[in-house]
Amino acid sequence: MHKTIRILSLLLLTAAVLLTGCTARRVRTDAADASTTEAPTTQTISEESFSAEACDIALPLELPETTEETTEETTEETTEEATEPPTQTTATTTVATTAAATTATTTTTTTTSTTTTTTTTTAATATTTTTTAKTTTTTAKATTTKAASGAKAQSAAPTSARAALNSAALHPQKTNDAELDAAVQQVFDRIFRPGMTTYDKVVACYDYIISHAEYGRPKMVVTQDDLKAYQTEQDAWIVLFSKRILENGQGVCDDYSALFLVMTRAIGLDCYYTHGYTTNTKGETKDHVWDTITVGGVDYIFDPQVEDKQSANGIRYTFFCQPYTASIAKIYSGYDLAADKAAYNAFRK
Repeated sequence: MHKTIRILSLLLLTAAVLLTGCTARRVRTDAADASTTEAPTTQTISEESFSAEACDIALPLELPETTEETTEETTEETTEEATEPPTQTTATTTVATTAAATTATTTTTTTTSTTTTTTTTTAATATTTTTTAKTTTTTAKATTTKAASGAKAQSAAPTSARAALNSAALHPQKTNDAELDAAVQQVFDRIFRPGMTTYDKVVACYDYIISHAEYGRPKMVVTQDDLKAYQTEQDAWIVLFSKRILENGQGVCDDYSALFLVMTRAIGLDCYYTHGYTTNTKGETKDHVWDTITVGGVDYIFDPQVEDKQSANGIRYTFFCQPYTASIAKIYSGYDLAADKAAYNAFRK
């Protein structure tokens, strides 16, 4: 009898232990589920909420006029970055240098019997140096090649642009993004030279973007934290787009215009991100973004992305520092310059 009671007691104790363990496991599982449900998640923002559509402008028969400052057009056959070492050749070497109102180029050529020095070339002259002996050539240039398509020939930007940009009062403005500001300064160190005017620097920036970027939309992950880094989302998007085109060498109108704004703002010009519409080659009206620089109360269009699209045979500066005239109205529409200017918030965080 006592033996039976002890066995029953043991069975009851074992059942109680098992029930306690199951309850504890259920509590832990419920707690884990609750923790997983309440864990914060990072929301990815689509750039489509801000970005303009891809733009390939269909130009009207009447284009903005561009006044040539050069007496002849030349083709840039060889372009080297200032950071590259001198090149040596043992055969006939021809160096054709073209400077488009942008930057000064100095070329020194040394042969076994003679020494020829070609000094600064400006927008008014172009120089070709040819040697038939062993040649050592050192070229310091601010304009560099686009690896994918080679160098582009350049004509001169409008004459009025020089006077307008050089008359501007400068108020340099950085983005307050340490990484982007450092990257832009590195570009400036490569493309700017002592003695350059404001006009020279703006053309150098315009050429740099066109020469180093091609049309494309690389993937970009954007979070709410990225957009909250600045007081206005537009400033945040401009920083993000500028980084994308610098890092990837690809971009759409948003990226081209964003980087040009950041660079010209760093120079000190009043540049604004401008939203509107253009008509593409299919006859469709599409969203587009370009830049507007205001000098002395006059607004001028700058559109490096469309310039790049139209520059297969050389940069023509068709969309460089053009006032908002009737010919421009045939290409661009739907913009509100007052609203676009008000949207710029000086990259305040």
